[in-house]
Amino acid sequence: MRYSIREVEDWDDKWQVVYDVTLDDGTTTQSGHCFPKDTLEWRAAEYGIDPADTAMLLDLVLAEPHLGASDWAGTQLRDAPDIPTARRNHVARCAAAKLRLRLSTRGALVQPGGPLERVHAESPMEPEVIALKAEQVRRLRAAHAEALRTPDNRSRADRFRDHLRQNRRTPEER
Repeated sequence: MRYSIREVEDWDDKWQVVYDVTLDDGTTTQSGHCFPKDTLEWRAAEYGIDPADTAMLLDLVLAEPHLGASDWAGTQLRDAPDIPTARRNHVARCAAAKLRLRLSTRGALVQPGGPLERVHAESPMEPEVIALKAEQVRRLRAAHAEALRTPDNRSRADRFRDHLRQNRRTPEER
């Protein structure tokens, strides 16, 4: 099987990537992948990738819908010990998917007038927005780590309420 990027369509706040898919028997079909225009900003914020490295960001975004359950083994963004580890793992899983599908993204990006040229040029990449998204990721990772440290995944309020119920004293005990 081989995936080739045919075109990219602008759908207001989303990009629609259309692929030509050549199957092992030589027949060709088409497939598509739609993603929000700020997805590159999110991947830069999530994985600490230089926003100017749109080739790397597009590699991830275009490979992600082709990841299977087995590709997600190991640590992920929410539970990796740090962002560099999460980035290494995600880049590796996306690279494996690209090899499996024989999906080429770099040529479509660097060709003048290539199908990914508009995505590269027109996707938002505002440093202030990326910083805000990175802070949100940091907070969500911290909340996930806190939830893992808690023996049960109930909220603090629920745990406190249960503590009060279990430790109620009768009027005679007071």
